[in-house]
Amino acid sequence: EVPAAMSLDECEEVVKAVERTGRKYMMAENCCYFPFVGVWRRLVEAGAIGRPIYAEAEYVHDCRPLMRDPVTGELTWRAKLPPILYPTHSLGPLLWLVGDRCRVAVGLHTGSNVAPELGAIDMEVGLFKTGKGMVIKILCGFSVAREPALLYWSLYGTKGFLETRRAPRPGYDTFAYSEELPGASGPMEIPVSTEHPKAPPEARLGGHGTAEWFMVDDFVRALVEGSTPPIDVYTAMDFTAPGICAHLSAERGGEPVEVPNFRPRR
Repeated sequence: EVPAAMSLDECEEVVKAVERTGRKYMMAENCCYFPFVGVWRRLVEAGAIGRPIYAEAEYVHDCRPLMRDPVTGELTWRAKLPPILYPTHSLGPLLWLVGDRCRVAVGLHTGSNVAPELGAIDMEVGLFKTGKGMVIKILCGFSVAREPALLYWSLYGTKGFLETRRAPRPGYDTFAYSEELPGASGPMEIPVSTEHPKAPPEARLGGHGTAEWFMVDDFVRALVEGSTPPIDVYTAMDFTAPGICAHLSAERGGEPVEVPNFRPRR
């Protein structure tokens, strides 16, 4: 059973274990490998939207059927999980794109309203300030009346914005606007599949397009080459710790909480 909540102390223990053993660690955050992330990275690096200043993302998925064991009737770890403690699907791709980390977190949650018999928090939001001065908002909700599930991202810069499609047909097609495009009066749509066009046939066996294949390929490549995995233990904590701090903030009435930096001091 997965623990209902990971603490900052446990994050530090994981980091120390990797440093002590010298073993390779890679977080299995598959959303960083969705094709739209590569499209956005090329646009950001080309300066299409200018300097990134604000981003937001949502992971809203009705998991109530998974919150009670169908055999024993006991509550599962999902019912006990504060939603913002699972921010990585949303936050990971954004931090990966801009090469940044969160420094301060503020959080609020709704309490348990949709399914009070489960005791699960409906929705929880985290607001973060990064080292480069960006503001990022993350919304997570798993005890919600919503169909279909939603994964959504947007990124604003000084010259334009990028965003994925929202309901009623969620997806990863990108809407892009840039003042750098002569005569642009609105966003243009860039079709983006969940499958990489050059992926081998076996890559399509994963449950999220071809994301898992490329994620595992990167990890295996790091093992073979002796290189650092792309989402190493420090990057993993950059993705994870902000959610823990946002929940601490929510429990303290929205008080700002500093996000610790688990990277080695230089």
